[in-house]
Amino acid sequence: MKLMNVNGETADLFSNLAKTTTVFAKYYSPTCPACIAMNEEWQNMEKEVSRHDAYNGDIIIAQIDPSGMKKLASTTIYSDVQYVPTIVVLENGNKKQEYNEERTADKMISFLLQNDYLVKNNDNNKPMNGGRKIRRTNFSTKNIRNRTKNIRNRTKNTCNHTKNNRKHTKNNRKRTKNNRKRTKNNRKRAKK
Repeated sequence: MKLMNVNGETADLFSNLAKTTTVFAKYYSPTCPACIAMNEEWQNMEKEVSRHDAYNGDIIIAQIDPSGMKKLASTTIYSDVQYVPTIVVLENGNKKQEYNEERTADKMISFLLQNDYLVKNNDNNKPMNGGRKIRRTNFSTKNIRNRTKNIRNRTKNTCNHTKNNRKHTKNNRKRTKNNRKRTKNNRKRAKK
C-alpha cells in the first residue's frame, strides 16, 4: 500500500505506478470548499489504512491536485473529472468505478474492504492500536441532546435574522416609494 500526493512534479511517477496498480484517487482543488471540508476525513482514512499491520492491499491511495491533473491529461491515466472533489478507483490507469458514498473515513475504508481493495489483518496477539492509549470521546445521550439543542437554537437565530432582514427590506422599499412620491410632488410644485 502506498500513499501519494500527486502534483505537477510527481505526476510522471504516479502515471507509471498507476498503469500496474489499483488506485483509490481523490481529484481535488486546494481552494474548493467541498474539498477543504472533506480533507480531514481523507487524512483520517489515510492514517487508518497506513497504520502498521492493520490493513494489507496492493493499492495506491492518491490525492491529485490541479497541476497533477493537468500533467496527467497528456498521459493515458484518467484525469477527465467534471467537478472536484471526485473520488474514483483506477485500474490500469482507467476509471473502474466512482465512489459516491458518504465521504467519511469509515465509509471510504468500508468501501475499500467490501470491494477487496484492502484486507483487514486480524492478528489477535497484537493490539490494534499499536500499544498506544486510545482517546475516548464521551458521546453520552445528554451531550448529544445539548449539541442538538445548540444546533436548533443556531438555526432558530438564523431564521430570525432572515425574518428581520426581510422586514428591513420591505421597510426600505416603502421609504423608497415614499421618497419617489415626494420627489414627484416637489417637481410638480417647482413647475408651478
